Amino acid sequence: MRKRRILCFLLTAILLLGMLPTAFAAGGTRYYDWAFEILDEMNAARAQNGIAPLTMDETMLECAMIRAEELSINYGHTRPNGQKWYTVYPGTARSMGENIGYGYTSAQDAHEKWINSRDHRENILNPDYVCCGVGMVEVGGTVYGVELFGDSSCLTKAVSAGQYGVSGHGSTPAGTQTGNTNTNNTDGNYNDWGNAFLSFVNGLFGGQSSSNSSTPSSSGVAGFRDVAADSYYANAVTWGVSRGIVQGTSANTFSPDQGCTRGQIVTFLWRAAGAPQVSGSNPFGDVSSSDYCCQACVWAVRQGVAQGTGANTFSPNRTCTRAEAMAFLWRAAGSPSVGGSSGFSDVPSGEYYAAAVTWAHRNGIAEGTSATTFSPNQTCTRAQIIEFIYRWKT
Repeated sequence: MRKRRILCFLLTAILLLGMLPTAFAAGGTRYYDWAFEILDEMNAARAQNGIAPLTMDETMLECAMIRAEELSINYGHTRPNGQKWYTVYPGTARSMGENIGYGYTSAQDAHEKWINSRDHRENILNPDYVCCGVGMVEVGGTVYGVELFGDSSCLTKAVSAGQYGVSGHGSTPAGTQTGNTNTNNTDGNYNDWGNAFLSFVNGLFGGQSSSNSSTPSSSGVAGFRDVAADSYYANAVTWGVSRGIVQGTSANTFSPDQGCTRGQIVTFLWRAAGAPQVSGSNPFGDVSSSDYCCQACVWAVRQGVAQGTGANTFSPNRTCTRAEAMAFLWRAAGSPSVGGSSGFSDVPSGEYYAAAVTWAHRNGIAEGTSATTFSPNQTCTRAQIIEFIYRWKT
């Protein structure tokens, strides 16, 4: 009889769990006004590029809010329960995309950071996406943001700002729009009940709450399957991604061994400097004003961090050497004075990068490829450059 009661309880638990939202997140203050303001900004950018506007979808909006809450628990494209980001969507989708970030001060701030980043911009301007959801949630004083994109298979019900009591143009004071205003009633209180219920079930049967489960090692660091936790650059990648200095080459890859280009390196340094706005014209014919690295290239040349490769060229797609990377980094640090030799036999004292290598080596920023060599003409990889910047900044 006892076994039968337990079996009945288990069946009931399974049925109830199926009715719960797809995530048991941390909760927080949801900013629906920011969400619709960002939608306006994205559609303005799409219109400028001759692309049809996005529709805010009810399900996608709720999923984006959930994902923003989840970022406060586990930042990256992997959810707190170890599943991929797209599993937050309850239906079947042919094509989806996700942009994430945190530390935003306004809807405009979030949009500008996303639209000025190559990978994020590609999602925003992807003509195959017809609907979206924008999640902006403040947890512990930090605003986490998520943009979810989907093709026509994701469009269930279009919603407007008015349905959430906001204008969509930032007129509502920040902090007044919370999860309790959600028309689906899948707010923070509902999620808290789900967590409590799971804890009760797991307490009876010795399990663990899925919202507290760790990310499987196969997912790698920061959601990148090609960044092992024991790699020398793992902490640097986590740090760089969390600060918006670097992104992956896809939703789940970082490509650490891929050669880093001139455009990428100056962009990383520009972001590490706080992504300062650059005024005036762009002097480079091979750098479009819409390119992710445009402001970074102009900033780098004006600040003396880098030089062009010609009178009006920067060669942003040219792979960088270790020597060039050191020179850029040293100049970004203010070209600190350093005397003596680097100690590497392949770094002559008269070379343009000699002082940079000496400075980096003495300060523990860079190491040689052997006890006596630096290999200055060797390609600088994505793993190496983010490690160099990480060591410099921390």
